[in-house]
Amino acid sequence: MDKQVAKIYYTSIEDPTINLALETYLIKNIDPNEVILLLWQNENTVVIGRNQNPYQECNLDEINRNNVTLVRRCSGGGAVYHDLGNLNFSFIASDKYYDVNKQLSVIIDALKTFGIVAEYSGRNDLVISNKKFSGNAFFSENSKSCHHGTLLIDVDVEKMLRYLNVSNIKIDSKAIKSVKSRVVNLSELNRDITIDTIKKSLYSSFEKIYGSIKSIEELNVPIETIRDEVAKNKSWNWVYSQSPSYSVTLSEKFNWAIVEFSYDVLDGKFAKCSFNTDALILDNFSELEKALISTEVKLESIKKIVDDTIINENVRMDISRLFEKYISCV
Repeated sequence: MDKQVAKIYYTSIEDPTINLALETYLIKNIDPNEVILLLWQNENTVVIGRNQNPYQECNLDEINRNNVTLVRRCSGGGAVYHDLGNLNFSFIASDKYYDVNKQLSVIIDALKTFGIVAEYSGRNDLVISNKKFSGNAFFSENSKSCHHGTLLIDVDVEKMLRYLNVSNIKIDSKAIKSVKSRVVNLSELNRDITIDTIKKSLYSSFEKIYGSIKSIEELNVPIETIRDEVAKNKSWNWVYSQSPSYSVTLSEKFNWAIVEFSYDVLDGKFAKCSFNTDALILDNFSELEKALISTEVKLESIKKIVDDTIINENVRMDISRLFEKYISCV
């Protein structure tokens, strides 16, 4: 019988489109007898789950204003915020060595080094005294599986809250305090916990649970090898058009009228549009509705259609601003 081989990789890359591509590379190329722990970080990033809708899960206006990178991962689960106060882990193994409980025990055992008792909540979260510090997600392909998650070490929680709420929802101070009370940075519990110290503890815990580690090394993969996967992670089609179908109604009061714009989106494109307004100014609203059908929900494309169809300059500018406010995606 072939013997299990345990390996640890880390990456100093902070670009999520590359890191997720590297993770996919490992899944596709892992040896059947290997168990891999990959540690990585992303700078200023929102990652949505495979079946999530970024228009509904994220504050796209804030994300774009602050140059946050938005990416979609292959696993399910909810949207998460990454900055350099967060450490990501990925356990990758073939089916015969893939064991979620064993993998979680690596995290839990590593925290015992710092006198912290953590547990798996059963909702894909790791918690300490009912406060979440790690979200986990899972996916499989071709008899190989990946279990990845976050570790909140010193994450900017205020930014996390701003980016992970849709733009037309106002969050008051009480709501922020409520969410903050349900999450915890590990550094709050023990000042000795840093990215570097938790990495070392994870290395030791992984070896304790999986046996002798064959190697601990930086993951160096030629960019040409993962070019297509990186391009996919950056693409509008993957990030936006993979969203489930949904319906939205936007309303805004302008000095010339109240406008209500309802639309359905399917595969990232307008499937149905309706403008309702009490405007005295007669303009090509019906033509705008028709022109938007089958158009990708991209701000540049939408604004061009508005410019081509709406005649009145003030109306044209206000309708463009309406889209900028609520559909500031790309």
